[in-house]
Amino acid sequence: MKRSSSLVPGHERSPFQQPVSCQSCRTRKLKCNRGRPCFNCSSRDFDCVYLSDQRQPSRLPVQTAGPGINVSHSCERDCSALRERVRRLKAAVFGADEAEVVQKISTSARSIH
Repeated sequence: MKRSSSLVPGHERSPFQQPVSCQSCRTRKLKCNRGRPCFNCSSRDFDCVYLSDQRQPSRLPVQTAGPGINVSHSCERDCSALRERVRRLKAAVFGADEAEVVQKISTSARSIH
């Protein structure tokens, strides 16, 4: 009978799992409560150091959204499209171009003061 390395079909474990217990508990093979500091380290006056605190985040390669499309370019394009949509919605709500809306707001603000 073949044992599966994963409980969920189609979901593989990563080759490296980051330890969640502190270094002292791992060295002494004690149950760590994962506090900051953990109970074992605080009761023994040890320095509570977690391996995840010491690691530098790895630089991930630039991902692509499709063949030859850089994610940052895709995000810029989406952002531009959203800005245009907001501009059109403002025009629809206020019944004018954004420049005219700003002009109306500044004129009405002057008349109040």
